[in-house]
Amino acid sequence: MITGILVALPEELHTLTPATLAQGECLSVAENTLVILSGAGIENAEHAAQVLINKGAKQLISWGCAGALSPNLKAGDLVIPTAIIAHNNIQLTPHSLWAKQIISTLEPLIKCYNGKLFESSSIISLAKDKTEQYQETQALAVDMESGAVARLALKANLPFVAIRSIIDPANLDLPQAI
Repeated sequence: MITGILVALPEELHTLTPATLAQGECLSVAENTLVILSGAGIENAEHAAQVLINKGAKQLISWGCAGALSPNLKAGDLVIPTAIIAHNNIQLTPHSLWAKQIISTLEPLIKCYNGKLFESSSIISLAKDKTEQYQETQALAVDMESGAVARLALKANLPFVAIRSIIDPANLDLPQAI
């Protein structure tokens, strides 16, 4: 079975392979494992997930970084969501057994958090906005690509999971340059 892994940024890609890819380019990183560099954002993720499906992926992973919404998370913590809160408050559910298997494999090495992941169409850069979003949704973290991967996987009746590493804690205002 072919696993398709979607990463948005070159820095996220380099956690999986030393290869350099152009946006939208796909690479086989192991037998039955494809990775694609999508570029940031919902539309890029939708396109890239469809490319993975077209290339034969039978399960999808959204891999990369996320911003913390929960004040309990710190940089480096992993979030493996039980639900993705997409636009219009639609909740998309990752494959629970697959997620549990990933957690049981990783838990001895790194703390993994289960809970909701919030889909945003833009970076949530201010601590006050992160706090507001956490209070409103109770989502642990936010990213811009996992919801798109989830929607396409569900449409194609494929299992999917998201594995997101916290890059910025909830109490941190990101610099404007980001």
